[in-house]
Order: sequence, then structure tokens, then C-alpha cells
Amino acid sequence: MKPIYLQMNYFGPHGNSSIDFRKLDEAPIFLIGGDTGAGKSTIFDAMTFALFGSTTTDGRDAREMRSQFAPNDKATEVTFYFEQGNNLYRIVRRPEQWLKSQRGDNLVDKKPIAKLAIVDKVGGTEIDSIAAKPSDVGTAIAEILNLSAEQFKKIILLPQNDFSEFLKSKTDAKEAILKKIFGTQLYSDFTSKLKELYSADKKKNETFATDLAAQLDSDNWTDEEKEQLSHESDEQKIVVLESFVDKRQAEFYSVEKQATELNKQVQTADKNFQSAKDLDKQFSDLDTAKHDYQLNIVNKETEISAQQQHVSELQWADGLKDTLRDLDSKNEELKKTNDRSQRLTVQMKLSQKDYQSATNKSEELTAQKADFDQKEKQSKKLAILIPDIERVERIRKEITKQEPELSVLQENLSEQDEELQKITSQIDAKKESLTDSDKLQTQKDALTHEKDNFVEILTPLENQKFNDKKDVNRLQTHLDELKSQLQSKTENLQQSQADFEEKKGHRQALMIAQLQKELVDGEPCVVCGSIDHSHMIKTIDADEIELKASMEQVDKSQNQFASAQKEVETLNNNISETTIELNTAQDNLKTATQKLNETYLELTNKSELTFDTEFNISSLKSIFEKEIASLTEQLAAANKLTAEIEKLTKDSQKVADKQNEFKLDLATKKTALEANQKISNKSLLSLAMKHVLVRKSLKRLKL
Repeated sequence: MKPIYLQMNYFGPHGNSSIDFRKLDEAPIFLIGGDTGAGKSTIFDAMTFALFGSTTTDGRDAREMRSQFAPNDKATEVTFYFEQGNNLYRIVRRPEQWLKSQRGDNLVDKKPIAKLAIVDKVGGTEIDSIAAKPSDVGTAIAEILNLSAEQFKKIILLPQNDFSEFLKSKTDAKEAILKKIFGTQLYSDFTSKLKELYSADKKKNETFATDLAAQLDSDNWTDEEKEQLSHESDEQKIVVLESFVDKRQAEFYSVEKQATELNKQVQTADKNFQSAKDLDKQFSDLDTAKHDYQLNIVNKETEISAQQQHVSELQWADGLKDTLRDLDSKNEELKKTNDRSQRLTVQMKLSQKDYQSATNKSEELTAQKADFDQKEKQSKKLAILIPDIERVERIRKEITKQEPELSVLQENLSEQDEELQKITSQIDAKKESLTDSDKLQTQKDALTHEKDNFVEILTPLENQKFNDKKDVNRLQTHLDELKSQLQSKTENLQQSQADFEEKKGHRQALMIAQLQKELVDGEPCVVCGSIDHSHMIKTIDADEIELKASMEQVDKSQNQFASAQKEVETLNNNISETTIELNTAQDNLKTATQKLNETYLELTNKSELTFDTEFNISSLKSIFEKEIASLTEQLAAANKLTAEIEKLTKDSQKVADKQNEFKLDLATKKTALEANQKISNKSLLSLAMKHVLVRKSLKRLKL
């Protein structure tokens, strides 16, 4: 890796510094010099920070590298150009830092930023963007340089005489670093692989030698073969063994061929033996069949002839089975016919007896015919009077029926009159309590409009008051937090100042001791010029290493002290700005509250409703909603009452119509009743006499 150009903006003690390493190409060795705290080590810190995001000093965080002289609106940033291989790389990195907000004067925490790219020249055009996140940039740098941050510090930078630490480190550590730098890991891997293959082959060879020795000592070989092998060298033993194996293989093949021939002969013999067994079984089955024939056929010839005769008889009878079945059916029908004939004979005798009784009754009635003819003539005379009697009876029944109907109609008519009067009274009463629905609806609409007007005017004012109050609470909380931080940072500042003074005093003592050590009698002191050094008081022993460490501690403590001062100064500025913002927010809250109360008072004075003296949007809405609900209930009651009046009006019309029907029906029934009464009065006497005669005649007919 070859550094080309370094730009540092507000990094450590550097405000805006740049180093062009190209100007030093002709000088193989150059010196970076300067006073303590001038920023010499910061150059290496900047290069290390740009590449890896850390510094060369252990324990120093990258956030601490922000310059104490940096304005709040200027960012700490390092830009580093370097060459690796044939490419020119540019890396830009910013640490985590507090910067002024773009929308206000408050400080905001800015996250770290890192970008890595290949460019054509310093300040030139970007050719390829490699990474744009801190984590990705770190990975890419490690791949490009083949070094970690710690290895880079030890090998490339070697700051503050740390090269001796590398030389004193263990061989394993130096070997790992050098392998990674020069890329010799490939050869190490190749050597390791060869060792593994050699070990594996060596192990196989040893195993083979062991197996060969075991085989030579085994009982597989004859004494003659063992004797022959004992006179051969190790290399020749393999050849001899192969000849032994070939010989035995040939003998094995010969024996195997003979065995195959013997197996074929055995299979042929097995087949012949099986055929003989089958033939013997057939002869045995033939003897068994002959014995069964003699036993079942020849010895039972008489029994078989009798069974054949019986079969012939059964075949003859099988042709007559249908005729027998028809005969049985005819016999059953004949039996049923005889039973039916007997029942008909009994019924005929009973019918003859009934006929004789009817004949006797007919003769008796024929003897009484003259008497019946006389009674028939009298009944015809009486039949002429029956319609008149029935008509008189019918008129009397109608009169009897019409009189209660007239009474019922009269009562119904009275009830209808009472119901009609009652309905009329209800209608009049409801009309008196009825409120004008249109008027109620107008009041409701006006009240709803007034409510919407209140809400529309007061809600923005209330929101403004709420937002102002929220800002006041937020700023007050932020101010309290800043004051708490200021107290903590002030204590930290006091500790840092005390630590700085202590370390600075110790450094001065060491420097004085070093000067005292360098004094030579007779030579003037570089501080006071005195050549007499006898009055010198020694307070501490001079130690160059301790002095160097003390100077570094003073630098670190001074940076911490300056950082603490900057933090306290920043907090004081933030507290002042927040206090101003809080006062402004409180004034805005007061103005918004006053305007809200004045507007609320103005609106409530114009309204006919009664409101609370203090503004409360929920209470205000509740009052309006309660009044609107009351008007809604009144409007619903009025509509309901109107519907009831309409229903009662319809009911009264129905009652009046029904009353007219009753009156018409009553008049009709009265007319019919009067007509029936007149008819009844004219003929009642004659009909009564005829009625008496008719009844007497009927009594005689009954006798």
C-alpha cells in the first residue's frame, strides 16, 4: 500500500490540513517533526481511521478525534488516497459526532459515514464504487490490503518505536503476519498436503509389509514352497508367490472342470431314478384299480340290477305326477261346493219362513183398508189449514226475534255515540297539547348550526393552545435534561482539569529532572544561565521512557479536558437557546389561552344557552347535545302525537260510518216489525180458532 494524498478536516488539532505524499517520492526517508500536541501522531491516526475506522492509540475512540476548535456546523472528515496494485483508491470517512441541526440550532447525533471507490486521479472522477457503508468498507479494505487494523499498525506504521515489539514477538506471530503480507500461505498448504500424502502412503506400505509377512508364515504354503521362499530376496518373493498362485489357480480350474462333469452325470442319474419311481407308482395304482373293480363292480352285480329296476319304475311314475296333482285340486273344489250348497239350503228355509210371515201381515192390512181411506180424507182437509198455521207461527217467531235485535241495535247505537264522543274528546285534548313540529325542527336546526359554529371557531384555538402547551412541556423537559447533563459534564470537566493539571505537573517535574540530569558543572544552564549547580534540589529521578509516556498522557488528558470544555460550552449554548425557545413558547401559550377565553366569552354571551365560565370543549358539546336531544325528544313526541290524532280521526270516521249503518239497519228492522205486527193483529183470532180445530183433528188422527 502506497499513500498518495491525505486531507484532514477538524481532525484532532488539524483544522484543514492536507499532505501530498507524491512530493516525497524522491526522498526515500523523511521526518515528521513538531512540538508536542502539534498533530504528528494524528497523521497516522487519520490514515488508520480512514482505512479501518480506529486510531493508532489503544483506548482512544474515533469520536474523540473531533477537533475541539471545530464549529458546530462543520463536520470532522478524513479523505485518504492510496495505491494498491494498479488501482488508485479514495476513501472518505466521518466519525460519529454532534452537529448543528439543519432545521434549528440544536445539536443532533450524526452516525458514522464511510465510502470507498476507485478513481482515475486525486480529486478526479470515480471509476467504480466499492462500498458505501462503514461495515462494508472495513471488509473491502481487509481484502485489498490483506491486513487487519492491528497488523497494519504493527507492520506499516510502526509508530512510536513499536518496530522493536514486532522484532521481539514470537516466531509464530511473525510467521503468520509475514505469510499474510507476502502471500506464502499457498506454499505452506502445498507442503502440508505433501506431508499428508506421504504419511498415508507410508502407512499403507507398512500395512502391506505386515500382511505379506503374515501370509508368508501362514499354513497355506507347503514346506517345499516355504523352503523355496526362504532362499529368495524380498523383491523376488513377490514373483515366486505369483507363480505359486498361478499354479494353484490352474489346478483349481482343472478340478473345477472335473467337478462340473461329475455334477452333470449326477443330474442325469437323478432324472433316470425319478422316471423309475414314477413307473413304479403307475404299476401300484393299476393294482389298486383292479382290486376296487373286483370289490365294487363284480361282487355287487345283483344289488346293481335291483337298483336299475327301481329307477325304471320311478321314471314311469314321474309321467303321472301332473295328473295326480290336478285330481287333488278337483277334490278340494268339490268339497268347497258341497259346503256352499249346505249354507244356501239353510238360507232358503229361513227365507220361506219370512215370506209366510209377510203374507199373513198383508192379509191383515187388506182387512183394515176401509178405515185407512176414511182417515186419509180427513187428513187432506186438515192439510189445507196447515200453511196458515205455519205462517202465523213464523210471523210470531220473527216478531219474537226482531224485538231483541232492535234492542241490541239500539244499545250498539248508544255505545257508538259514546265512543264517538270519547274519541272527539281525546282529539281535542291532544290538539291542545300539540306543539308545532315545524317550529321545533327550526329550533333544532338553529341549535345544531350554533354548535357547529362554536366547534369550528373554538377547536383551532384549543388545538393551538394544546400544541403550545405541548411545546412548553417538551422544552421544559429538554431544559431539565440539559441542566442535568450540564451538572454531570461540569463534574467531568472539573475531574478532567484536575487530571490535566496533575499530569502536566508530573511532566514538568520529569522535564526538570531531565534538565538537571543533563547539567554539567561549569557550563551554563539552558534555563537560567547559571554555571553554579550546587543549590539544585532533586525531587524526582529522570527517566526518558517515563517522560515520553507522561507527555503522551498529558496530550491525551489535554484532549479530554478540551473535549469536556467543548461539551460544557455546547450544553450552555443549548441551555440558553432552549431557555429562549421555552420563554417564546410560554408567551405563545399565554396568548393562545387569552384568545381562546375571549372568543369563548364572546360566543357564550350571544347564545341563549347557559355555559360554564371556564372553557371546556367537552362540557360545551355536552350542553349543546343535551339541548339538541331535548328538542329531538320534543319533536319525536310531537310527531307521535300528530300520528295519534290522525289515527283517532280515522277511528272516529269509522265509528260514524258504523253508526250510520246501525241507524239504517234499525230503521229497516222497525219497519219490518211494524208490518209483521199488523198482519199478526188482523188474522190472529181466526188463525187461533183454526189452530184449535186442527189440533183436535190431529189428536183424532193419532188415535
